[in-house]
Amino acid sequence: MVTSGSGDNQASGDTIVTTGYGDGAQSGSLLLKTGPATALASGKILLETGTVENGTGGDVEVMVGSSLNGNGGSFRLQAGRGSGVAAFGGSVFITTGGSEQGVTGAVEIKSADSSGSVSGSASRHLLATGQAQSGGVSFGSGAAAGGDSGRD
Repeated sequence: MVTSGSGDNQASGDTIVTTGYGDGAQSGSLLLKTGPATALASGKILLETGTVENGTGGDVEVMVGSSLNGNGGSFRLQAGRGSGVAAFGGSVFITTGGSEQGVTGAVEIKSADSSGSVSGSASRHLLATGQAQSGGVSFGSGAAAGGDSGRD
C-alpha cells in the first residue's frame, strides 16, 4: 500500500509515480495490473477521488501524450472478451453524476479542433457495433423528477 499524509486544514500529501526519461529512446512504461484467477473473478482496479463535505468533488483525468513532431498517442477503452457458449463480453458504462437538487452532469464526446490548413474534416465520427450477434449502442438521458429530462 502506498499512501500520502493527511492534511488538517490544508491539502493532504501527493503521491506521484513516474517512469524515467528516455534520452534518444522510449521512456519507461507504467503497468497497473491485477493477477489472474482460476475461479470467480480476477481483481478490480478502482480509481476514485475522495468525497468533499463542502465544495467540488475531485476529478479523475486520463491524459494521453502529445508529440512535438509526429502523431499524438491514442486512448483506448475496451471491455474484456467473453469465452464459452453462454458467455458475454464485458460492457462499457459511462454515467454522469446525479444531483439531488440541481442538474446532473453532461456527457460530451468530441473531436479536437484542427489548427492545420484543412478544417471541417479534421476527424471522423464513427459509432458502430461489431459483426454477428454483437452488443448494441444506445444513447439515453436520465429521468427528471420534475421538469424536462435531457434529450436523446
